[in-house]
Amino acid sequence: MDYSGKRRKVKLSAYTVAKELGVDFNKYKLVENGIVHLEKDLLDKFLEITQPENAKMIKFNRDQRLFDIKNFASHNENLKKLMKDRKYNQNQLADVMGVKKVTMSKLINYGKNKKDKVSDDLLERVYDFLMNPLNINPEYVVVMKDDNKPEPKEEQATTIKCDDNYCTFGNATISVSTDINTIEIDSDGLRVESNDIEELREHNKNLINDLIDMEEKIHELEEQIRRYEILIDMIGAMR
Repeated sequence: MDYSGKRRKVKLSAYTVAKELGVDFNKYKLVENGIVHLEKDLLDKFLEITQPENAKMIKFNRDQRLFDIKNFASHNENLKKLMKDRKYNQNQLADVMGVKKVTMSKLINYGKNKKDKVSDDLLERVYDFLMNPLNINPEYVVVMKDDNKPEPKEEQATTIKCDDNYCTFGNATISVSTDINTIEIDSDGLRVESNDIEELREHNKNLINDLIDMEEKIHELEEQIRRYEILIDMIGAMR
Protein backbone atom coordinates (compact mmCIF):
# COMPACT_ATOMS: atom_id res chain seq x y z
CA MET A 1 0.00 0.00 0.00
CA ASP A 2 1.16 3.52 -0.79
CA TYR A 3 0.80 4.94 2.75
CA SER A 4 2.46 8.22 1.86
CA GLY A 5 0.30 8.77 -1.23
CA LYS A 6 -2.92 7.95 0.61
CA ARG A 7 -1.98 10.29 3.45
CA ARG A 8 -1.03 13.14 1.14
CA LYS A 9 -4.27 12.78 -0.80
CA VAL A 10 -6.26 13.80 2.28
CA LYS A 11 -3.63 16.46 3.21
CA LEU A 12 -2.49 14.94 6.51
CA SER A 13 1.09 15.24 7.71
CA ALA A 14 3.17 12.16 8.54
CA TYR A 15 3.49 13.29 12.17
CA THR A 16 -0.26 13.77 12.48
CA VAL A 17 -0.94 10.26 11.19
CA ALA A 18 1.71 8.80 13.51
CA LYS A 19 0.07 10.53 16.48
CA GLU A 20 -3.40 9.36 15.46
CA LEU A 21 -2.09 5.79 15.15
CA GLY A 22 -0.32 6.10 18.51
CA VAL A 23 3.06 5.03 17.11
CA ASP A 24 6.50 6.60 17.19
CA PHE A 25 7.08 9.05 14.33
CA ASN A 26 10.37 7.43 13.28
CA LYS A 27 8.73 4.01 13.20
CA TYR A 28 5.91 5.36 11.06
CA LYS A 29 8.48 6.72 8.58
CA LEU A 30 9.73 3.15 8.19
CA VAL A 31 6.18 2.19 7.25
CA GLU A 32 5.99 4.83 4.53
CA ASN A 33 9.41 3.76 3.27
CA GLY A 34 8.18 0.19 2.90
CA ILE A 35 10.57 -1.23 5.50
CA VAL A 36 7.88 -2.06 8.08
CA HIS A 37 4.25 -3.07 7.53
CA LEU A 38 1.34 -2.14 9.77
CA GLU A 39 -0.39 -4.94 11.62
CA LYS A 40 -4.09 -5.46 10.90
CA ASP A 41 -5.46 -3.36 13.77
CA LEU A 42 -3.19 -0.43 12.90
CA LEU A 43 -3.90 -0.86 9.20
CA ASP A 44 -7.63 -0.67 9.88
CA LYS A 45 -7.06 2.45 11.95
CA PHE A 46 -4.95 4.00 9.18
CA LEU A 47 -7.72 3.38 6.65
CA GLU A 48 -10.21 4.98 9.02
CA ILE A 49 -8.01 8.02 9.58
CA THR A 50 -7.55 8.58 5.85
CA GLN A 51 -11.27 8.56 5.12
CA PRO A 52 -11.95 12.05 3.68
CA GLU A 53 -14.48 13.12 6.31
CA ASN A 54 -12.35 11.87 9.20
CA ALA A 55 -9.19 13.38 7.73
CA LYS A 56 -10.93 16.74 7.33
CA MET A 57 -11.80 16.89 11.05
CA ILE A 58 -8.33 15.73 12.08
CA LYS A 59 -6.71 18.40 9.91
CA PHE A 60 -9.00 21.10 11.30
CA ASN A 61 -8.06 20.21 14.88
CA ARG A 62 -4.41 20.04 13.98
CA ASP A 63 -4.47 23.48 12.32
CA GLN A 64 -6.00 24.95 15.46
CA ARG A 65 -3.29 23.35 17.57
CA LEU A 66 -0.55 24.54 15.21
CA PHE A 67 -1.79 28.11 15.57
CA ASP A 68 -1.34 27.87 19.35
CA ILE A 69 2.08 26.22 19.03
CA LYS A 70 3.36 28.90 16.64
CA ASN A 71 2.09 31.61 18.94
CA PHE A 72 3.89 29.98 21.88
CA ALA A 73 7.14 29.44 19.95
CA SER A 74 7.35 33.01 18.65
CA HIS A 75 7.21 34.67 22.08
CA ASN A 76 9.68 35.13 24.95
CA GLU A 77 12.12 32.52 23.61
CA ASN A 78 9.78 29.88 25.01
CA LEU A 79 11.36 27.00 23.08
CA LYS A 80 14.82 27.96 24.36
CA LYS A 81 13.52 27.96 27.91
CA LEU A 82 11.94 24.53 27.45
CA MET A 83 15.14 23.22 25.91
CA LYS A 84 17.10 24.50 28.89
CA ASP A 85 14.62 22.92 31.31
CA ARG A 86 15.09 19.53 29.57
CA LYS A 87 18.90 19.94 29.76
CA TYR A 88 19.46 19.89 25.99
CA ASN A 89 21.56 22.15 23.80
CA GLN A 90 20.70 22.80 20.15
CA ASN A 91 23.11 20.18 18.78
CA GLN A 92 21.81 17.46 21.09
CA LEU A 93 18.20 18.27 20.26
CA ALA A 94 19.00 18.25 16.53
CA ASP A 95 20.45 14.73 16.91
CA VAL A 96 17.34 13.54 18.77
CA MET A 97 15.03 14.96 16.08
CA GLY A 98 17.22 13.69 13.25
CA VAL A 99 17.67 17.09 11.58
CA LYS A 100 20.58 19.36 10.71
CA LYS A 101 21.92 21.67 13.40
CA VAL A 102 21.24 24.76 11.31
CA THR A 103 17.61 23.67 10.94
CA MET A 104 17.29 23.28 14.71
CA SER A 105 18.84 26.71 15.22
CA LYS A 106 16.17 28.26 12.99
CA LEU A 107 13.40 26.41 14.83
CA ILE A 108 14.57 27.32 18.33
CA ASN A 109 14.67 30.97 17.24
CA TYR A 110 11.24 30.67 15.63
CA GLY A 111 9.67 34.00 14.74
CA LYS A 112 12.84 36.10 15.00
CA ASN A 113 13.58 36.00 11.30
CA LYS A 114 10.57 35.75 8.99
CA LYS A 115 12.82 34.41 6.22
CA ASP A 116 13.71 31.31 8.23
CA LYS A 117 11.28 28.59 7.30
CA VAL A 118 10.75 25.39 9.26
CA SER A 119 8.20 22.66 8.63
CA ASP A 120 5.06 22.55 10.71
CA ASP A 121 5.72 18.85 11.37
CA LEU A 122 9.14 19.56 12.89
CA LEU A 123 7.83 22.47 14.95
CA GLU A 124 5.05 20.29 16.35
CA ARG A 125 7.40 17.40 17.02
CA VAL A 126 9.90 19.57 18.92
CA TYR A 127 7.11 21.26 20.85
CA ASP A 128 5.58 17.93 21.90
CA PHE A 129 8.99 16.56 22.85
CA LEU A 130 10.01 19.55 24.98
CA MET A 131 6.61 19.87 26.63
CA ASN A 132 6.94 16.34 28.02
CA PRO A 133 8.60 16.65 31.47
CA LEU A 134 9.86 13.06 31.18
CA ASN A 135 12.12 13.93 28.22
CA ILE A 136 15.10 14.97 30.33
CA ASN A 137 18.44 14.59 28.57
CA PRO A 138 19.63 11.09 29.60
CA GLU A 139 23.25 12.30 29.67
CA TYR A 140 22.29 14.84 32.33
CA VAL A 141 20.42 12.17 34.32
CA VAL A 142 23.50 9.90 34.34
CA VAL A 143 25.72 12.75 35.56
CA MET A 144 23.26 13.65 38.30
CA LYS A 145 23.00 10.00 39.35
CA ASP A 146 26.79 9.74 39.68
CA ASP A 147 27.07 13.05 41.55
CA ASN A 148 24.35 12.04 44.02
CA LYS A 149 25.72 8.56 44.57
CA PRO A 150 26.43 8.24 48.30
CA GLU A 151 29.91 7.39 49.46
CA PRO A 152 30.24 3.69 50.28
CA LYS A 153 29.95 3.13 53.99
CA GLU A 154 32.70 1.25 55.75
CA GLU A 155 31.50 -1.90 57.38
CA GLN A 156 31.29 -1.46 61.11
CA ALA A 157 33.75 -3.58 63.07
CA THR A 158 30.93 -4.79 65.29
CA THR A 159 29.00 -6.32 62.38
CA ILE A 160 29.22 -10.10 62.30
CA LYS A 161 27.56 -12.15 59.56
CA CYS A 162 27.60 -15.94 59.77
CA ASP A 163 26.53 -19.00 57.87
CA ASP A 164 27.01 -22.64 58.86
CA ASN A 165 30.78 -22.65 58.44
CA TYR A 166 32.06 -19.08 58.21
CA CYS A 167 31.54 -15.67 59.77
CA THR A 168 32.70 -12.25 58.59
CA PHE A 169 33.87 -9.65 61.08
CA GLY A 170 34.65 -6.44 59.22
CA ASN A 171 37.30 -7.54 56.71
CA ALA A 172 38.19 -10.65 58.71
CA THR A 173 37.05 -14.17 57.91
CA ILE A 174 36.16 -16.36 60.87
CA SER A 175 36.19 -20.11 60.47
CA VAL A 176 34.06 -22.00 62.96
CA SER A 177 34.71 -25.68 63.56
CA THR A 178 32.14 -27.29 65.83
CA ASP A 179 34.06 -30.58 65.93
CA ILE A 180 36.93 -29.17 67.97
CA ASN A 181 35.16 -26.08 69.24
CA THR A 182 37.76 -23.77 67.72
CA ILE A 183 37.35 -20.20 66.49
CA GLU A 184 40.01 -18.60 64.30
CA ILE A 185 40.12 -15.01 63.05
CA ASP A 186 42.45 -14.86 60.04
CA SER A 187 43.00 -11.09 60.00
CA ASP A 188 45.19 -10.89 63.08
CA GLY A 189 45.90 -14.51 63.95
CA LEU A 190 43.69 -14.49 67.04
CA ARG A 191 42.85 -18.03 68.08
CA VAL A 192 40.52 -19.21 70.83
CA GLU A 193 40.23 -22.87 71.73
CA SER A 194 38.09 -24.70 74.24
CA ASN A 195 36.75 -28.20 74.67
CA ASP A 196 33.47 -26.65 75.58
CA ILE A 197 32.33 -23.33 74.16
CA GLU A 198 29.73 -23.11 76.91
CA GLU A 199 32.62 -23.20 79.40
CA LEU A 200 34.00 -20.04 77.81
CA ARG A 201 30.66 -18.33 78.14
CA GLU A 202 30.37 -19.39 81.81
CA HIS A 203 33.91 -18.23 82.49
CA ASN A 204 33.13 -14.86 80.96
CA LYS A 205 30.01 -14.58 83.11
CA ASN A 206 32.05 -15.38 86.23
CA LEU A 207 34.59 -12.71 85.38
CA ILE A 208 31.83 -10.13 85.08
CA ASN A 209 30.40 -11.21 88.46
CA ASP A 210 33.88 -11.00 90.02
CA LEU A 211 34.27 -7.46 88.71
CA ILE A 212 30.93 -6.51 90.21
CA ASP A 213 32.00 -7.97 93.59
CA MET A 214 35.31 -6.12 93.40
CA GLU A 215 33.50 -2.84 92.70
CA GLU A 216 31.31 -3.40 95.77
CA LYS A 217 34.36 -4.15 97.94
CA ILE A 218 36.17 -1.08 96.63
CA HIS A 219 33.10 1.00 97.48
CA GLU A 220 33.12 -0.44 101.05
CA LEU A 221 36.84 0.32 101.43
CA GLU A 222 36.35 3.88 100.18
CA GLU A 223 33.56 4.32 102.77
CA GLN A 224 35.82 3.05 105.58
CA ILE A 225 38.64 5.37 104.50
CA ARG A 226 36.23 8.30 104.51
CA ARG A 227 35.19 7.45 108.12
CA TYR A 228 38.82 7.13 109.22
CA GLU A 229 39.60 10.52 107.70
CA ILE A 230 36.70 12.09 109.65
CA LEU A 231 37.93 10.45 112.87
CA ILE A 232 41.47 11.67 112.30
CA ASP A 233 40.20 15.22 111.76
CA MET A 234 38.21 15.06 115.03
CA ILE A 235 41.22 13.84 117.00
CA GLY A 236 43.38 16.56 115.51
CA ALA A 237 40.81 19.20 116.52
CA MET A 238 40.78 17.96 120.15
CA ARG A 239 44.52 18.52 120.48
